[in-house]
Amino acid sequence: MNIHKRRTSEYSNLLQGMKPKAAFWGVSIRRLRIALAILIGVVSTLFIAIPSTMLAQETDSSPLQVDIRVGYAGHYRTSQWFPVTVTASNDGPDLIGTLELRFPGQNNTGVFQREIELPRGSRKQVTFNAVSNDFTRTAELRLVVNNTALVQERIQLKPVELSQFMVGVLSSDPALLNSLLAMQLDWSSGTNVVHLTSEILHNSAVALSGIDALFIHDIDTNSFSNEQRATLELWVRLGGQLIIGSGTDMNQTTAGLSELLPVTVTDLQSDVPLTALGAFSRRHDPNDPPPSSTVAIATLKPGATALDQDSLLVASSLGAGRVIFSAFGLAALRAWGSEHFLWERVLQANPRVEPATLYRVQGSDPLQNGLDLPALQVLPFWVILLFILSYIIIVGPVNFLILRRFGRVELAWGTIPAIIVLFVFGTYLTGLVLRGTQPQVFQFTVAQGFENSQMGQATAFVGIFSPSRRLYTITLPPETLMSTSRFNSGNTNTAPVVWTDNQTEVRDALVDVSTMRTFAFEQPVNLTLDIESEVQINQRTIQAEIRNVGSETLQDALLVTTDSVTQIGTLEPGQERSVELQTNIGNFPHGINIASLDVFERQNILSNLFRFNQFGFNAAVGPNPNAQPPFREGLPDQNGVYLLAWGTKPILDLQINNNAAEQQSLVLYIIRLDSEM
Repeated sequence: MNIHKRRTSEYSNLLQGMKPKAAFWGVSIRRLRIALAILIGVVSTLFIAIPSTMLAQETDSSPLQVDIRVGYAGHYRTSQWFPVTVTASNDGPDLIGTLELRFPGQNNTGVFQREIELPRGSRKQVTFNAVSNDFTRTAELRLVVNNTALVQERIQLKPVELSQFMVGVLSSDPALLNSLLAMQLDWSSGTNVVHLTSEILHNSAVALSGIDALFIHDIDTNSFSNEQRATLELWVRLGGQLIIGSGTDMNQTTAGLSELLPVTVTDLQSDVPLTALGAFSRRHDPNDPPPSSTVAIATLKPGATALDQDSLLVASSLGAGRVIFSAFGLAALRAWGSEHFLWERVLQANPRVEPATLYRVQGSDPLQNGLDLPALQVLPFWVILLFILSYIIIVGPVNFLILRRFGRVELAWGTIPAIIVLFVFGTYLTGLVLRGTQPQVFQFTVAQGFENSQMGQATAFVGIFSPSRRLYTITLPPETLMSTSRFNSGNTNTAPVVWTDNQTEVRDALVDVSTMRTFAFEQPVNLTLDIESEVQINQRTIQAEIRNVGSETLQDALLVTTDSVTQIGTLEPGQERSVELQTNIGNFPHGINIASLDVFERQNILSNLFRFNQFGFNAAVGPNPNAQPPFREGLPDQNGVYLLAWGTKPILDLQINNNAAEQQSLVLYIIRLDSEM
């Protein structure tokens, strides 16, 4: 007990800094003080420093912040392009990196990259596009700098079937038109409603093709840039449906889209009954009439049609699409139980001409199927058999008989290897003659255009035939959309698509020996064609005057409506032709005979592009399987009259390995005339 008291007293004196008078357990008190001080320091570190570090981890933010938005509010359609918008801010050192989007587990979809430069203190928004051929629900986005991923995020996606009808809503109201989820259109398997922002219009028209109908409500369209307006117009011309609301928000909603409107707006009138909408919808509940609302007073433009008896809904055609003006505000019918029945009458689920999408879905190669290139053809069986028999006969009996005749049979040890070398060398020379020594580039382009407009959309299938196993880099204009997946099942090399501010590149695309790899490029273009027409449509005939007022020759022109065609012939600049088309003969594309041009088999191209049900993939039969018109061969636009013609000048300029590419080119122009069936 006394020993315990003495030790406690010494420990207490030590803590109070008193000078000790003795050693403790054979160790000097001075050393004990040092050891205890160290122990206290360690304890302080454990109880103070560690919590401080944890707090710093919770409060300190990364100098690099990234916000990612993919698809249409997270939705996308398989085999169709969709947008990827990334907003990045950097408070750290300057950096130049690459945004990279890929789909884990997909071997038949490429990698999509966008270069980005972020100086210190900057904030930048970039948009690029991607396409997935499978029903994937996950994407991965990385920001890579010097081969190091500074940002890596998994993104959840909501795939939408091609047969579903997609409605986009541009509005500050997050619940606007959600009732349309109950809408069921003919030839569609359901409806999706997605709420978007005007940033969606920064993309190309093809990247908006996943949207079937776009509603605009209480948005200041006057703030749209010229590029956004051009994108919106081309999207409509290619088959989109644009619905523009009015009512109390008339001034801001219509301000920037007056040229697209089917009406001229003059004034507003309050408390107008909307009962005509109930009669137009046909399926409304008489005990639940539509409410009254403020409506716009408007005058119809030439070619516009009032859908209801009070002209509350007015529509006009623009290319293959439609623009619909709503004189009332789109939110006015929110409480009306028949709202979705009304829009079922207004909207249409029509397939579009989307060649690249079709071939991505089918997994076929449209270019190789339309080429007559000997190097791509497999030798007939009889040729291979004849070659083998010739070799056996020459190396065997013929060689023996000749040597025996000269009495020098012992020379067979030399003549047999010589014959083998001769045959091998001959085989090599034959292959060299067939495939050449330089890569060959082929371009087949579908150029969609419109009468009295230079606005167009080009879909180019570019094939590189390589005589040896090589890597190729393809350079195109900026914002060109490129896909190679599913056209080349034997190629495992997923060449990345890289967008920069100045160009689009497909880097290090592997093409194997004596094979052709096909790429699909999609880009809006200004077409140089200039067509004028006068079309008179009777019950079963179309009388047309077609004039080529441009500077480009239109070869082997055709006049087509759905599945009926008549041949016009070649139209030189300044030339005019009169033709008559019977609309019920069903002879397109197989009832005509278009000769091959160079290496392109044009009849095969037409037959594959417009064959039976080719454009029916995104308009599956809905609740009424007997709905008319049924899907059939030919063009999917049931109301359009088209001029089809051929050209040979490449639409898209491209470089191969930084050199201008010499191309064998064929262009199919599909020009929609200013007429309606």
